[in-house]
Amino acid sequence: MANNPHERSRHHPSMPWFPWGDQHGPQGGPPLHTGVPPYGLPMFIPPIPIWEQPPPPMDMWYAEYFANIPVFRDREPALIIVREIKQSAKRSLEEEDYLSALWKYQHAINICSNHELIEEEAIIHANCAFVGLKMEGEQSSMMAYNHASRCIALKPDFEKAYYRRAEAAKRFILNEKASLIPSDDPYLAALMDYCQCFTRNPETIGALAEAVILAVDFGYTRQLLSLIEKRIAEGILAKLFDHLIEKMPTSRVRVEHLEFVLFKLQPADTPFDASAVDFTKLVERDAVNDEFLSKMLKLGMKI
Repeated sequence: MANNPHERSRHHPSMPWFPWGDQHGPQGGPPLHTGVPPYGLPMFIPPIPIWEQPPPPMDMWYAEYFANIPVFRDREPALIIVREIKQSAKRSLEEEDYLSALWKYQHAINICSNHELIEEEAIIHANCAFVGLKMEGEQSSMMAYNHASRCIALKPDFEKAYYRRAEAAKRFILNEKASLIPSDDPYLAALMDYCQCFTRNPETIGALAEAVILAVDFGYTRQLLSLIEKRIAEGILAKLFDHLIEKMPTSRVRVEHLEFVLFKLQPADTPFDASAVDFTKLVERDAVNDEFLSKMLKLGMKI
């Protein structure tokens, strides 16, 4: 058995044989790739990797399938495998097979963890949070929250992780289950995550819009003003107004949110550019009342 070219006892059964490193078979035997059909010479055909197989039920993942994670001699082969798994997971996402994508990402995370591939692991955790937000149910929401938290711990400057953690928390808040969020003040924690995303990348207007709605709805306007103080650049308020009008569901946007943006959020030295906003859409959507329209007219805004 020592010279059997098909003996693979040194390798994890989920792993195919890759011809880097030495070019000999396991146990010091001859090379595994010894010929190409149809010439009748034997050729080793690697099995399907475990991450490419259909995923089992989620409650079985850790107990049965992640007990033995492959370990490589150095980081480079591990990184190659991780990137291949990420590409496979991306294809699953494109097919909306979220469970398979998550199954593949989890294998990549475990390989990253064993080989200290911190940057790759952080990005994959953020991807897992994205997948969790695509799925339904409390378990998926908590999974998204935890993966985003892990990404932030590994890569604190990754703004997408803050947004995805806040989105996961929002699910619990909207379903009146905020107590499930692992935080002393889940509303403030979600608000801070939205603000972290916005302050790190001012182009993420959606994060600021969500922060405004959360702050007004749950009485955290003072905290919001403190968190984003002096960070409202010229043109941001008009973009925010437009986002609330155009992209947010009508059922979530109320006149109180618009008034907060118009009369509280703007700094004194940054006047609101009303010319950049099409207020007729507000009227068409019944998103404002007469009192709000009167206030805008007093400021000289054209309706």
